[in-house]
Amino acid sequence: MGQRSLHVLVVDDTVVYRRVLQNVVAEIPWAEVVGIAANGRIALDKLEQIDVDFVLLDVEMPELDGIETLREIRQRWPGIGVVLLSGGDRRAADMTMRALELGALDFVAKADTGDVQRNHRQLVGQLTAIMRAFEVARSLSGGERNVSRLGASASAPAASTVDRMQRLREIASPSKSDPSGLAKLEKRGNVLGEISLHARSSAGWAIAPAAAGPVASGRELGRSAIEVVLIGCSTGGPQALARIIPQLPGDLGVPVLVVQHMPPVFTASLAESLNRESKLRVSEAVDNQLIVPNTVLIAPGGRHMGVKLDKGRGEKRVALSDDPLVNSVRPAADVLFLSAASVYGGATLSLVLTGMGEDGLEGVRSLRACGGQTLTQNAASCVVYGMPRAIEKAGLSDESVPLDDLASRLSLLVRQYSIGRGGSAKTGAV
Repeated sequence: MGQRSLHVLVVDDTVVYRRVLQNVVAEIPWAEVVGIAANGRIALDKLEQIDVDFVLLDVEMPELDGIETLREIRQRWPGIGVVLLSGGDRRAADMTMRALELGALDFVAKADTGDVQRNHRQLVGQLTAIMRAFEVARSLSGGERNVSRLGASASAPAASTVDRMQRLREIASPSKSDPSGLAKLEKRGNVLGEISLHARSSAGWAIAPAAAGPVASGRELGRSAIEVVLIGCSTGGPQALARIIPQLPGDLGVPVLVVQHMPPVFTASLAESLNRESKLRVSEAVDNQLIVPNTVLIAPGGRHMGVKLDKGRGEKRVALSDDPLVNSVRPAADVLFLSAASVYGGATLSLVLTGMGEDGLEGVRSLRACGGQTLTQNAASCVVYGMPRAIEKAGLSDESVPLDDLASRLSLLVRQYSIGRGGSAKTGAV
């Protein structure tokens, strides 16, 4: 992972959590803590004095909080990677969303359970994967480290060609084994079938089984009219959604359902942030909510979101559940995609955006078997090319699209295949 270890600065206003993070980084063989700071002002002074590649930055601190500290880091040392450490309350979640908009790579939520060992393992896994992606990306896109104390110019790493970026995203994907062996803390298991059985009896949505053998092409099946857009994303997802959702027209004509891997509270902040900037109405989904055109519904953190059909009224509604983790996450894109396949059939357009792992693969397989269309975010524009890579490797992507082109491409396909357009911006029943 380079000629020397990844130099990490830990910034947190509590002695206990600084020690926790030092112990976590100590378990990542190619990373080491080279400095600690109790607030943002001290952190900026440290960055002037020592070589730092990566900052673990608390959101809420005295003197200078994480937002202002991040703003300074981005201006003065844009080559440094920053991951936010966030509490679980609403204020911290709102600040975290703002930090992601300012260029933080990702965030990790501070543990709120009493299981110290489990919390430690989870942090090791999360930070190993994020740091791996950052280090590989930088080494392949120029190899220059930040040298703040020597007065080096604060320039971003040299730009790479598209094929080099594609290579680095594939290497950074957690589908490859990592040096510490801790990138995946839980085995996926055969939980899709368990959720299907539970869903039929409790939530009321049936999950279509994944098709065996090759998937029929759109020409073979004939394209269905698009009735819903489905989006799945993980690491880098908030930034990607912020580039897509606000660019969609207010009269899109279909609903948009989103699964972003995120803890509780944070998805509400994400929804509000997107709603402020968007022509469509964006909100966190509510159980049994009516799914209507021109709305964006985001799965609540910590809960699976599926789709169910009210046969009596012919209405499609949200089905939330606390079923077991799928692909080690909840909410999971596979749950949304698989349930949508049984309710909408081929009348779907699914987008798989930046993220670690392979969540969404089985769901897309079922959607494509029904005749649905699928777009993936291209490698060069992903923070981590894991989830889209799984779809493309399986031959299930209709088109790999740069992030900045996804909103216009989505809108064009919906217009081309939509059965009708109705409603107005910021409308929709709950």
